[in-house]
Amino acid sequence: MVVLALLLAAQDGAYLVGIGNQPCSVAMRDELSDIRRSWIGGFWSALNLLGPSKSVGKEIGPRGIVGAVEERCKRAPTETLAVALATTHTKLRQGGI
Repeated sequence: MVVLALLLAAQDGAYLVGIGNQPCSVAMRDELSDIRRSWIGGFWSALNLLGPSKSVGKEIGPRGIVGAVEERCKRAPTETLAVALATTHTKLRQGGI
């Protein structure tokens, strides 16, 4: 429920701090990789902290999480990084990416 609310808020122009409000086509630039990966880790952790499932992604670890979000961004370059992450988090929580 919390993840869905955050996803809808991100799509409706909620104020997001950092690279998460950028479209994936921008966020995926090589020179932004450290910033992007750090933001993914922080936002993912916040979703786990606030959401109903506290350990989404534990089985694939940080590298797997970053890889899954980056893969989503490659498939949906016009989505913001926040929406790509929230979508990936929801799919993984529901049993698969």
